[in-house]
Amino acid sequence: MFSRQQLLEAVWEHSYHGDIRLVDACVKRLRYKLDEGRSPRYVQTVRGFGYRFGTS
Repeated sequence: MFSRQQLLEAVWEHSYHGDIRLVDACVKRLRYKLDEGRSPRYVQTVRGFGYRFGTS
C-alpha cells in the first residue's frame, strides 16, 4: 500500500508541495489504461489512506 504522499514523493520528488489530488487524477488515468474501463482490478483505493496494487 502507498499513501498519496508517498506516491507524490516517489514520482514528483519529495520537494514537491503540490495538490495531493494530482495523484488521484493520475491514478484515474492509469486505471483507465490498465483496466480498459472495467472495475478497478490492478490499482485499488484504500479509503482514507491511498492505493494498493494487485491483481485481485
